Amino acid sequence: MAGIGFCGGLFEWASWLMGLETFCLALYDCPELVRAVVDRVGAIIYEVFKVWAHADNVPILWLADDLGFKTNTLISADHLREYILPWHRKYAELSHRHGKPFILHSAGISRR
Repeated sequence: MAGIGFCGGLFEWASWLMGLETFCLALYDCPELVRAVVDRVGAIIYEVFKVWAHADNVPILWLADDLGFKTNTLISADHLREYILPWHRKYAELSHRHGKPFILHSAGISRR
């Protein structure tokens, strides 16, 4: 018997905590607040993944972080690279260090 180590996404949680509109405005008006919120949420998710990475009965770590909608991402690609994607990389590296695959699900962008 095994289970998947699953967590909702960093961007999702950070933007839900602040409210999406407030989060987006703060990217420009108060980036230090965005950094603090994202890093706190990111660290909490990392600690959860760390526990699962050490568990023999958790063979896969999975993060679902929906970053966009039909035509674009919810925040700019530059902001994703600055705030969100470095944490995604840390999660993947942690998973791989323990010999486990890392799955990132991110729905939202449709190119037709």
